[in-house]
Amino acid sequence: MFGEPCRECGFGWSIAPADAVAWVRAFEEHAREAIGNVTGEERLDGWSVAEYVSHVGDNLRQWSERIQAMRLAGQPDVAGYDPDALADARGYARIPLEVALWSAGIAAERWADVLAAAVDEGVELQHATRGLQRAEDVVRNNCHDAYHHVWDIRRIARAFASNERRPLLVEQTPLSRVIFMCGPSGSGKSTYAKQLEDQGMVRLSYDVIMWERGISTVPLPQDIRDEIEAELRTRLLDLVREGRDVVLDFSFWSRQMRTDYRQLLGPTGVVPETIYMATDRATVLERVRARSGNHADDFELTDELAARYFDHFEPPTPDEGPLQVVRHLQTPDAESWRGKE
Repeated sequence: MFGEPCRECGFGWSIAPADAVAWVRAFEEHAREAIGNVTGEERLDGWSVAEYVSHVGDNLRQWSERIQAMRLAGQPDVAGYDPDALADARGYARIPLEVALWSAGIAAERWADVLAAAVDEGVELQHATRGLQRAEDVVRNNCHDAYHHVWDIRRIARAFASNERRPLLVEQTPLSRVIFMCGPSGSGKSTYAKQLEDQGMVRLSYDVIMWERGISTVPLPQDIRDEIEAELRTRLLDLVREGRDVVLDFSFWSRQMRTDYRQLLGPTGVVPETIYMATDRATVLERVRARSGNHADDFELTDELAARYFDHFEPPTPDEGPLQVVRHLQTPDAESWRGKE
């Protein structure tokens, strides 16, 4: 229904239940960070900021009660509900933002306690339309709902950032663009990414940081790789907050890595695009053999390591999100990406 990861917010459905519980427990903090300085009355084409917060709180309360009905009273049957009807009945539009945040924060804490226990106990519900719902299914569904609406809130807040916080319906301002360069070593990622850099995008690269640190051999020790990745993630989020367009000149060799970065970007409202360099194996290996280690984008690899990188690469698929496949190196057009969702 939403895609893997979610085509809009970037939520990755493979998230571990414990991680999803932890994220929801901190919902109030996530929401406050996304809200920034808006009043809560702002809206684009649906609920206002405050109404989204109230909805998340109520949804978490409802599912906490449903799980507890099974845990405490042995009642597994669950019926659906109409979120819009509930919003009207509860008067979301009249609930002040601070009250909505306080209420949702309490609901998130209690939900996290209940669902963590339910996952451990293997609790199962029977939903009228969804069928069997294991506790871990409920955890992921509820986490996606909260995560998605933080994404909604951030989009609204950014749209109003330059509109004097007026509670009016306005056109959404463009978000930063983030492009994942995807392909094994030797596929042409850096050549393509540097052309995008020449057109105004900021290029972030593991190899550049390694070169700056005097590292000239790969693969990296895990602790050094983790340190560099933390630096790159921080730079990425800082650049997105500044409204800069970014090309990530990584390998993005696995679906999980791509999902992780979509999830990192989800709360910012940015939906990244993937450019997959679908270069054939013989060409990749030939290019790697021709390297001389003279600069950051020219790291030498053994034939064995280059072949292993190619053979273990997981090509991206359209269901992951916006995708462009490049089979022959061409000059990219950074502006052509703007406006695509």
